[in-house]
Amino acid sequence: MWRSRCGGSPSYCGASSHGAGLPAHVHGQAVRKALQEARPAGLTLPQLCRATERTPSQVWAGLRFLRKVAVKEGLPPVTYSRRDGFQMSEESEVWISYERAIFQAELHRITNFITGIIGPARQEGRKHGGSVHGQSCLLS
Repeated sequence: MWRSRCGGSPSYCGASSHGAGLPAHVHGQAVRKALQEARPAGLTLPQLCRATERTPSQVWAGLRFLRKVAVKEGLPPVTYSRRDGFQMSEESEVWISYERAIFQAELHRITNFITGIIGPARQEGRKHGGSVHGQSCLLS
């Protein structure tokens, strides 16, 4: 039997009742309704799948849509934490915590890129007079 990441069969997650071709705003409306009904608590991906009767990819499409339009529509931002899941919280502490977590993750990713890719390439470029394999090193 086919099982999705949200823990059920295609009909359990809504794959048979909601076509994959539905626009993102339709999935976004379903996710918004589920998150607003769950407030102040959040919902995990499997819980959102069950609450909206949609597949994980449809829920993700709805979340992406909501994140794009939340400010325009005067909605609280969609946040995520491992402890609480996805939320549309009115509490600024939740937003700040989410922003900090995203910033820290991006900072870590960029730091790893610089130390693992740019740094060694720059050192290699210095060995070859400012060029690596005949190309100039941008950071020389």
